[in-house]
Amino acid sequence: MDDKIKELVNKVLDRYCSTEKGIALGFEYVDRNKLITMVIGKKQYYDPNKGSFDGFFSTLTKNFLIYLHKLEEVRIKKTIERNRKLETLGL
Repeated sequence: MDDKIKELVNKVLDRYCSTEKGIALGFEYVDRNKLITMVIGKKQYYDPNKGSFDGFFSTLTKNFLIYLHKLEEVRIKKTIERNRKLETLGL
């Protein structure tokens, strides 16, 4: 099951990284291994009676992809702000 999840996560990430919007948002900079680990960590919540395998894990992948992207955005903004403050102090 883990191999199928890894394959699906890579497929979804490649799909989003190949679109213009995905490139503009910087989805290609998201850590694949962290994304795969997060999605595999939720496999115990999958119920085959309630939906398809691909639908469940692709939705999880999309949500975690957006989450990791937002974390990266916040980190970059904090770094830029810290550098700006250091420049104003003359360091």
